[in-house]
Amino acid sequence: MASENAQPGRAQSRKPTSENRTRPPTARRGRPAVRLPAGYATILRRYTETLATAPVSAHTRWTYESKVRQYLACLGAADLDCDPFKDKHGRDWAVRDYRTHLQTVLKRAPATVNSALAAIDDL
Repeated sequence: MASENAQPGRAQSRKPTSENRTRPPTARRGRPAVRLPAGYATILRRYTETLATAPVSAHTRWTYESKVRQYLACLGAADLDCDPFKDKHGRDWAVRDYRTHLQTVLKRAPATVNSALAAIDDL
């Protein structure tokens, strides 16, 4: 069935008419990236380098890097008793506290919390 707006004998353009469908390649969604303490910035850089070779989509890489950056920023702002990257129990408590923070303070949906925990687990 042809559109009433189509002109007979002329092909319609397949180009999107909405400006919202195209985004400049340099545009970023969301808030600006959070600055991390030097030690955590190094951890994120190494994780990002490793993630670049993982067999996952570009969207997954972007999501995991974002979630891990948010986790590291939270760790950087927290008053920790031990290093969560060297102490197993410290790691477990840091992840539990972050999950609680996402659920109760930030009121994130269960899917968002699970996505963050998957990224942290990959870290």
